[in-house]
Amino acid sequence: GKVDDCTTIVAPDEGGRVRCELLNRALECGSPVIYFRKVRTAKSVTSELVGVPTERAIVYDDILDTGDTLVACCERLVEAGAKRISVFATHGLFTGSNWHRLWELNVERITCTDSVPGSLPPDARIFSIDCAPTLSAALESVAGPKEFAHV
Repeated sequence: GKVDDCTTIVAPDEGGRVRCELLNRALECGSPVIYFRKVRTAKSVTSELVGVPTERAIVYDDILDTGDTLVACCERLVEAGAKRISVFATHGLFTGSNWHRLWELNVERITCTDSVPGSLPPDARIFSIDCAPTLSAALESVAGPKEFAHV
């Protein structure tokens, strides 16, 4: 479904841009995808925000492990004016405790698939999406429903 034009889809790194462009089209967002680009100097590697977020941002990443990347991303988004942030990660591991800092950075909710059973912490702000229907449909499209039924 369409989201309002005041929502920006954010890729935490250049590798996630294609994934975010697909989501942007699916949600019919009016704002362009913004992303973080690595900038290498002789002494360090930093990331530069390419684009300007709206007040509402959706950060879409492939994995939430320790949360370090997402925390750095959300810190920069808040500095750039994002007031309400949602995080979507395909796989949620939630290792360590640094990811807890997301709640201090205007993150209102985190959504992950259930691809890693038992990994989502009990928190009313963390939501799970069942990935079984999507995986089932993909297997049926490759093997056919008759063959898949016998697996």
